[in-house]
Parts: sequence; C-alpha cells; structure tokens
Amino acid sequence: MLPESYFKSYFNYEELKNKRCISNDRDKKNVYVENIYGLTCYIKKYRSYGRRKIPIAFGLKKDPVVHYKYISNKLNKIHIPHAKALATSINKTSFFERESLYVTEKAGIHMHECGYTKELLQTFFDYFLIILKNKIYPTDYNTDGALLNSEGELVLIDLDAYKRKLYRTKKFKKYVFIKFKNNFYKDFKEELREEFLGYKKMIDYNLESVKKELNI
Repeated sequence: MLPESYFKSYFNYEELKNKRCISNDRDKKNVYVENIYGLTCYIKKYRSYGRRKIPIAFGLKKDPVVHYKYISNKLNKIHIPHAKALATSINKTSFFERESLYVTEKAGIHMHECGYTKELLQTFFDYFLIILKNKIYPTDYNTDGALLNSEGELVLIDLDAYKRKLYRTKKFKKYVFIKFKNNFYKDFKEELREEFLGYKKMIDYNLESVKKELNI
C-alpha cells in the first residue's frame, strides 16, 4: 500500500495544475496518471456535487472510494481478478463538501490491443455471470473495463457502476441486461465485426445465460 500522505497534493488546486490528467469530467470525476516508485499508477479523483452531497454526507450513500473498497472486497471473496486500490484518501472541507480518491496500478492492456479471442471473450462472460450470481450488478460492464495483465489473466477495472443489491426489481434487472448487451456490441468497431461472426453462437449462448441468471 502507498502512504495516504503522498497524495495530499491532489487536493491542492495549485499543485493539481502540474499533474497529468488523462480524463476530466467537469472536475466531478478526473483521472490522473503518475509514475510512483517505478509503478504506473492511475489516480481517480471524485468531487461531491449537486444532490449527491446530501446522502453521502449523512451516510445514506457510500462515498465513491468507500464503494470501490466495498466492491473490491466482495470480488476478492469470489476470486474475480480486479485492480485493487493501492491507496485511498478522503478530504472533507465541510459537512457536505468533500473530495476523495483511490489509486490503482496499471492493470494491463486493453483486449483490443492484444486481439480479441474466443477464450478471452468467454472469460469476460464468465466473470459477469459469477458476479451476478453473487448479487452484484454492474450497470456499465464492458470490454474497456477488462484488461489483460502480463500473466495473460483478465483483470477488471472501473468498479464505480458495480451495485450490490439484495432486492432487485424486474425493471432493474432488464436495465442491467440491456446495458450489458448494448455495451458489448458497441465496444466492437465496424472493422472488427466480421471477425465476430464466427463467435456468434458462443455470444448468443452467453447472452441467454445472462438473461436466465437475471430471470428476465
């Protein structure tokens, strides 16, 4: 684990200007990259905003960093490889105002960089089914959120949209499936679609397995 004190500069506006930001969502959710002790690290920083401030402040909703650690612990228990937090930090400036961050090491390369294979896609589907069976419901599960590490293992990243629900409505389960299916096909660029015609039977079978697991 990296020391929390190392990341104080990410809560300082002036020092933050010198950081390398690779994704900026109107300063509500930013991603930075930095080499730390020889490791390529991604720092994901959140700022509470709008109505979301209230339930987080009163403990009715988890801070994004607390949520990440919570889901990470759940995935550990079911042996799903994922990017674990090397450090976390929450900076409260008032009862309602806060910023938080978590740090992960670079987990690997995107699947499209090494070439999609039938085996990789099957593992991608298998992870999703295991996660669903354990009452965790990702609402943005996509191939960009699955990296291949140096050992050839598929590793999940970006756990923000993983939701833990004991009670699920039919509407919610349909939403999970539609998002998953749409994300899956959207991830494949037009020039790659022909390659996946040979996988169609496998893909259709897995989509039906997901529907069965969701009971929709």
